[in-house]
Amino acid sequence: MTAAGVQAQVLRFYGYFKESVVESNIENHRIRKVVLYYYLEDDSMHVAEPRQDNSGIPQVRAAAGRERGLPRAQQARPQS
Repeated sequence: MTAAGVQAQVLRFYGYFKESVVESNIENHRIRKVVLYYYLEDDSMHVAEPRQDNSGIPQVRAAAGRERGLPRAQQARPQS
């Protein structure tokens, strides 16, 4: 794929994590959904949590790495 073809392309992944709840006797944990965006143009990514109305939980925007790109993985070289 050419450099022009990679521009503005984003891979989107859906995931979740389990958060422990110690403040409540009703629930032991919560399942929180997240969306991971991986930008092919500069190898950066960020994690966003979709808003859930009336949840009372602040939504997370973690690892906002769009400002700083992640290093490209080194290609494995066979050892002689």
